[in-house]
Amino acid sequence: SRKKYSLRNIEVASQEIPELNLTFDAKIRMVTDPLKTILKDIELAGNNATFEASEEEGKLIIYSEEEKKYRTEIRKDSTSVLEMNVKGTAKSTYDVLYLINILSLTKVSDSILIEFSSQSPIKTEFEVVGGGRIFYYLAPTQT
Repeated sequence: SRKKYSLRNIEVASQEIPELNLTFDAKIRMVTDPLKTILKDIELAGNNATFEASEEEGKLIIYSEEEKKYRTEIRKDSTSVLEMNVKGTAKSTYDVLYLINILSLTKVSDSILIEFSSQSPIKTEFEVVGGGRIFYYLAPTQT
């Protein structure tokens, strides 16, 4: 027995998605591997990663203060930091599992641009080899 199906192709018009227009107080471009390691360590300590950057101190602090405590500091002059610009102080907390999933995209890039402000989404940007960029936004967790 043989069956024959005829299906209509439905043409769906693509929609132009506008880019978010957010401003950020902290802008940090860094090598991805150290950040991946930090987030995997934080995952062992808890569910959230707090990012804190200070213009005065010239460093990025990433930490978890849940059941287990974890804290690491990355100074502006660190070899893993390619660029760090901070206006004042910025501090926000994000779900570490989502951040780890975002970083799985870094297989296409050696560096990541992270932008955030206090209690605002974090923006990550990867440059793709051969041209192009990938943006990802993640909302902060409620603290």
